[in-house]
Amino acid sequence: MEKNTIDHMEELKQQFAILTDKLESQEINNERLLRTVMKTKMKSINKYYYWLFFLGLPIIILCFQTFYCKGQVSLLFYVSTVLLAVLDTICGMVINKMGNNQWQEADLLTARQTLVQMKQRRKKGEIISIPLVIIWLSFFVLEVFRSSANAFMLSTFAVIGGLLGLGIGLLAYRKMQRTNDELIREIDQLKKDLSDEETI
Repeated sequence: MEKNTIDHMEELKQQFAILTDKLESQEINNERLLRTVMKTKMKSINKYYYWLFFLGLPIIILCFQTFYCKGQVSLLFYVSTVLLAVLDTICGMVINKMGNNQWQEADLLTARQTLVQMKQRRKKGEIISIPLVIIWLSFFVLEVFRSSANAFMLSTFAVIGGLLGLGIGLLAYRKMQRTNDELIREIDQLKKDLSDEETI
């Protein structure tokens, strides 16, 4: 009887060890899959900033260099515009690249905290940049009216271009925030599923 009990206990220990190994293996696989999903989703955000840096910025610089060369804007306004555009792009890139290494090396809790911080920093950036764009647009209209014969036409194009740029920026911002929300939900769901399995 005692031998049967000992054999039964050994069998239970082995089954428990197998179950533990399976759970750990499943957790590792799920984490790897989630990290792959995170990298894929964040690549689209990074691509937006690469396009902005390598295509958007040169276009802005060339356009306002042309305005400056034609005497439609002052040197101060031209330099300020370029600096603001470069600064805004670099800040966006820094915010969105801040967590890339942590997703590969740190635990999912740290990755989640990083995603939340990215959302908060992006929101602060948007709160600062929208009034700046409105102020900049107002100064651009004043610059054009001060120095150009085609002031009305140029300022109309400026307002349309500014509103279009603002719209694109807001759409990109919302997409980035949604991406972070989706990833945070997926991390929370994975943690919940794993904790449910452990309690079973």
